[in-house]
Amino acid sequence: MKPEIERILRLITFPPDCEPLRVQREQIFLMSSQELLTFLLSLEDFLQQPSAELIHDCAYHYLLAGTIALEENKTRPALRWLAQAADSFRRQNDFYNEALACWLAGLACARDHQVAQAKRYYQQASDKINCWASLEDQMESNIYHQIRQGIESSLAATQQPQPAPAGAATAAGPATALSFLSLRSFPHFGSVQAGPNGPVWAESEGTEITIAIDGFSIDTVTYRVFSVRQGDSRINLQRHQHYGLVTVHGDSMNAAKPVPLTDGDLALFYAADTAANNEIVIASHPDDSGSGYQYMIKRWRASQQAFVSESQKEYEPIPYDHHHRILGVVIAVAKRASL
Repeated sequence: MKPEIERILRLITFPPDCEPLRVQREQIFLMSSQELLTFLLSLEDFLQQPSAELIHDCAYHYLLAGTIALEENKTRPALRWLAQAADSFRRQNDFYNEALACWLAGLACARDHQVAQAKRYYQQASDKINCWASLEDQMESNIYHQIRQGIESSLAATQQPQPAPAGAATAAGPATALSFLSLRSFPHFGSVQAGPNGPVWAESEGTEITIAIDGFSIDTVTYRVFSVRQGDSRINLQRHQHYGLVTVHGDSMNAAKPVPLTDGDLALFYAADTAANNEIVIASHPDDSGSGYQYMIKRWRASQQAFVSESQKEYEPIPYDHHHRILGVVIAVAKRASL
C-alpha cells in the first residue's frame, strides 16, 4: 500500500461498536491487489443498497471503500465514496474522521489533476482537524501535529505550477495574491440581515456574475474580492459546491477579521448545513413575531454553540437551539472597487 494512504488509513479511529470494521481495516494492510479489489466490490455492493445510509457505521464503509479505490488508482469512485464519507462524518460532528476523509479526497483530486479541488479538500481537512483539536484540547498533541504536517505536505505538493487547460481563458493582467479561480455563474440574492432587524432574504435577481482574476462585475459595477479566512489569500471555487451572493445589511459584523463585512458588501458563500468552529455563516432564526424567519450573518462558535457578532457595537451572542439552521458558509467578501 502506498505510504501516504497507509498512514492516513492507520489514523482512522473507530468507536467500540465498530470493532468489526477496525478488524477489517487491519486486514486491508495484508491484502494483495486482487483481494483489495474483491473487498472493494463487496463494500460497493453494500453501499449501493437503499438501506445502507440508515446504518450507523455507514460513514466508515464509505471511508474504507474510498481508501481502497484510491489505493487501486480508481480515482473517480474514490472521490465519490470519500466525499460521502466526509459528508456523513460532518453530520455526526466527527471532525477528526471528517478531516481524514477530506485529506484522502484531496489526494484523489490531485491524482486526477483537479488541483483547485484538491486544495479545497486540503483546506477543509485543515479546518476540521483544527476544530477537533480545539474542542478536544489536543492542540499540543503529537497526533494533531502529525496530521497537520501531513496535510500541509500534501498541499505543498499541489503548489507546483500547473499547465493551463487547452482553451482556458487568461487574465488581462498579472495574477495577484487575491485570486479567484474559475466559475461560470451563480445567483445574486437581494439581501441578508447582518443586524438584529431589517430586510431579510430576497428573490434571486437573475444577474449573471463574471469572475475576474481578483474580483467580479455585476451590471458594470466592479467588486474586489477578499477572503474571510485568516492566512488564506486564494479563494478556490469548486464545481461540486453551490455558491451564491448575499448583500450585507447592518453593522453586526463590521469588525470581523481579517476583513470586515460592512453594510452594502456582498458576501460569497457556499450552501452548507454545518460549519466548522469560527467560520462565518449564514443562518436562519425566528423573527420577532415568531411566525417567520430572518436570516443573519454571524461567526459560529462551536465551543459555545452560539452565533456571535463582531461589531464596534455590543451585541449579545445568540445561543443555538433547534429553531436555528445553518444555510451557508461565507468564504469571501466583495467590496466595490474604488474609482
